[in-house]
Amino acid sequence: MKKSITQFVLILSFIGYSQNRIAYDLIGKNIKNSKSEFYYPDLLERFQKGDTTLTLNQKRHLYYGYTFQENFKNFKFNGLLDSISKYEQLNTNEALLKALDFRKKVLERNPFETGIIDGKLAIYKMQNNKEEFIKGIHQISLIFDAILSSGDGLSKETALVVNTVSSELEIISILGFQPIKNPVVIDENYEFIEVKPNDKNVKGIYFDVSRTTYRMYY
Repeated sequence: MKKSITQFVLILSFIGYSQNRIAYDLIGKNIKNSKSEFYYPDLLERFQKGDTTLTLNQKRHLYYGYTFQENFKNFKFNGLLDSISKYEQLNTNEALLKALDFRKKVLERNPFETGIIDGKLAIYKMQNNKEEFIKGIHQISLIFDAILSSGDGLSKETALVVNTVSSELEIISILGFQPIKNPVVIDENYEFIEVKPNDKNVKGIYFDVSRTTYRMYY
């Protein structure tokens, strides 16, 4: 299920843009301006609705602008992942609805957790909830668009910038690679994932994790 969703997002995400580093100072300024197209409450509301008309620059302000929000700074899972796993293992309709509620609670605190969105999409597909499924597809595609615009991942200098390390393996898949090992911490700001031999001769992908507030251990 997860693979099929990721493949669908792959089609939506590669839109042929150039890659530019993240100007956090400018983003932090723009998202506070209520008269700006980048005003954060407006961007977040459009994201929650699955708006497909956001420009790439608006997507970047939305995704990376979240690192300035209090919810991001204070984000903790607080056992929510355990609750999700517990109910999804039961695999009954009632249990899946419980798991969906816990996934929504995570996304209330951090709406850009792609793994949590992906699991939510799987449940919506099982429920044949097409409206929420398509909305979620647009949301996760927006996140990948922003991340993939931040660099090519081939060096520390052009590392892909992520807010949460849980997105790393999904990005590896979207780029068409298969990981060999779990992420290796290079220093406090970067992680590297080695990938299987490929026709692009890419050894692995670098991620800039300097703005993340926690680490996901695999």
